[in-house]
Amino acid sequence: MLLIAATSAFVLGYASAQAASITVNSLLDDVFPDGTGAIFDAVGAPVALAAPKCTLRMAIVAANLDFAVGGGNGCTQGSGPDSIDFAPALTASGPAVIVLDGSKRTQVPVPLINNIALLRITAPLTITGPTANRISVSGSATPHTGSYRPFWISDGGDNTLIDVSISNLTIRDGRTVTQFDQSVTPTGVSGAGGGCLLNFENLTLTDVTFDNCTSQGASEPGVPTNYSSGSGGALWVGAASTTATARPSVTLTRVWARNSQALHSTTPYSVPASALNYFSTGGCMVLGGRIVNVITLDDVVVENCEADSFGGLSTNNANSVSLNNVGAVRNRAVGTASNDANIDSGYNGGLSLRSSGSAAAPTGTITANEVAAVLNRANSDRGGLEVRNSASFTGSNLYIADNEARQIGGMDIRDVGAATVTGGVITRNRADQAFGGLRARLGGAARTLTLERIAVVGNDATGTVATAAGAGGVQFDTDGIYRLINSTVAFNRVGPGYFGGGVKVNMHSTTVNGIDVLVSNSTSARNEAAGGEGLEAFTGTATPMTNGRIVVRSSILGNRSGTASQSTVSAGANEAAKITYSNTLVEGPNPGVANQASVCVGGVICGPNARLMPLVNANSRPYATAFLPMAGSPALGAGSNLLSLTQDQRGLTRVVSSIDMGSIEAQVGELVAASCSLDMDADTQVSAIKEGLVLLRAMLGFGSANAVVGTGITQGQWNLTRNNLNANCGTNFAP
Repeated sequence: MLLIAATSAFVLGYASAQAASITVNSLLDDVFPDGTGAIFDAVGAPVALAAPKCTLRMAIVAANLDFAVGGGNGCTQGSGPDSIDFAPALTASGPAVIVLDGSKRTQVPVPLINNIALLRITAPLTITGPTANRISVSGSATPHTGSYRPFWISDGGDNTLIDVSISNLTIRDGRTVTQFDQSVTPTGVSGAGGGCLLNFENLTLTDVTFDNCTSQGASEPGVPTNYSSGSGGALWVGAASTTATARPSVTLTRVWARNSQALHSTTPYSVPASALNYFSTGGCMVLGGRIVNVITLDDVVVENCEADSFGGLSTNNANSVSLNNVGAVRNRAVGTASNDANIDSGYNGGLSLRSSGSAAAPTGTITANEVAAVLNRANSDRGGLEVRNSASFTGSNLYIADNEARQIGGMDIRDVGAATVTGGVITRNRADQAFGGLRARLGGAARTLTLERIAVVGNDATGTVATAAGAGGVQFDTDGIYRLINSTVAFNRVGPGYFGGGVKVNMHSTTVNGIDVLVSNSTSARNEAAGGEGLEAFTGTATPMTNGRIVVRSSILGNRSGTASQSTVSAGANEAAKITYSNTLVEGPNPGVANQASVCVGGVICGPNARLMPLVNANSRPYATAFLPMAGSPALGAGSNLLSLTQDQRGLTRVVSSIDMGSIEAQVGELVAASCSLDMDADTQVSAIKEGLVLLRAMLGFGSANAVVGTGITQGQWNLTRNNLNANCGTNFAP
């Protein structure tokens, strides 16, 4: 049973009440209580129970109103912060479903706008199912028709909060459609948020599944310029109103939201009162649709949901947001950047994490541990994970993979006061224009971002649209202090003619007054671009900045093959003068290294192949997440450790007799000689019709795409093998 704090209990009048336990013993939803506890059938005729019967609707009314609903054979009288459970007989034969009757919205005499919900919880309550997925509550026997939201949780007050807990339930087949109450001025709008559950109170969900839920927008009848859109296809949480002083908190543990959607109005677009009312948000969940206190998510998955923007999960307006073991899979932001009349949408396919701040004044905190965004898509920008407008962000063990967007395929960190990401893989993401892997845009000279022990590998910014293309791996944008430590940026690619395959730094004076970038004990190599394959500092047509710097320390900057190809470092004269190197290896050629005669001395090695062996991680195949310097590599023992690092990217000892350049420290007995293995798909076999055919085509001069077609070998696998052969076996296969 959920306990309520003494102060809240006093305010709500429950201080002296003894909580009741109410048992649901019927799967039906065929009787409807009034405000006295009497019950009626669907046409309003009184019902007298001849045998014990307590439905879920009856039980919730008994808890809300503290009445014995249905007489002596009905539900136990509620009393204070009650609990509801379910009789074991209901699931004795297997999982059971309660299908709610959409003809009755809620108990009388609570005044409501039509279609707000089927069941309303107005008092402190705990609902506990038998075990996860044994009891389902369905909003309708005919999903996607009508407006049948199963649950609405609200005590009716803007400035008070109740505590509600629901566990071991599946909530499904809900649909809410925006309603306009034209009897009030200005027009009251209700019903848009939370297709299966709308919540204004402190909410705890444990072992709950949401499935097949829809939040549908609409336009006001007779007023075609007034729109409201769907928000939170499955779940919406926020304060009761825009002026409420009570800030609800939400805790989700082992919650799965799937197959849900938020939709905008189906009425043809006609300039709305507010552009924000037109596009839908939060295909699975919106947590913080209005101001909230604390959002806590543990073991939560949002899957296969869609909206115009924020396809999976959106957090916002919170003092603090905490995520642990959270995943977003196959969600979609399906709007467009010119949605009917240039209404921007199509943003944030997977996860959008914001607290309570703004770009100018970020506030609140966000922590994210073991968070994954996989196979999400945004028709506009930010395919995988967005972190934004927070005073503090701490991320660890992030996995951002196989997401797609027009720009920023993988991850965006924007307008954050102080951010740290420790451990993670950003891989195989794709942007049609720019920023395939990670873009960071802090927007303030004193704001900081530290990336440590991460791998940004195998991302693709194709540049098919001739705007802002490039930045296959990492781009550091606008004012701020950026640190890349013990990390690898590799096998990223941009479209033909574009620059910045690995690490790219924006040095436009119009957008940057002071940028401070440190690349330390890291490796940026085997990326592909027209220039700047390891590092690019760019200005383009804008005025070069007068402030800022880039410091490269104890690192390896490499090109696509380790031998002379495209430039490893690309920078104009003004930008190159702002880059300093120490104990660093820069593979040639290096037109972006100004004053090479004075730079490439005293521990800075320019020109030779770094002799790197890819270390392939199962989470990133076919790409490596790090490179081990092989025997004979000039990077061995030539680095420095000015940051006093104790571990390398893998978490292994950083100091082994002397310090190696790059993100990986070779351990005792780990150095290996060059390998000429042709095993391209890691199946420990070399096949004539697979590896042999690829090799033959490469010898005939076929490029990567043509070399692998029809062989079962992927282009990424061949790219990896080709680089190894060129570095170790004396070949010179072209990309």
